[in-house]
Amino acid sequence: MNCPRSRVPRQKVFKPGPTRTPGVLLPGKREQPIESFGETCISCGACVGICPLNCIYLDEWRIGFDEGVCTRCGICVRACPVGAITIG
Repeated sequence: MNCPRSRVPRQKVFKPGPTRTPGVLLPGKREQPIESFGETCISCGACVGICPLNCIYLDEWRIGFDEGVCTRCGICVRACPVGAITIG
């Protein structure tokens, strides 16, 4: 009693992606603002030393960013011990 196996065609699995409104472009990483909170910053310089593009500078009052060079990679956000840097 050997029954032949019925072959069911494979169906493509639908994986939902990001929802987009027609005519509206999603912002790229470089368009996202990068900010530091001066009252939270302890001026340790961890972000300055770890930035691969050297686009972060530390002055007397706060940290600053060269936004034209910064790629928003997020390394400085992870390096900050007090969470004073945000992207987006």
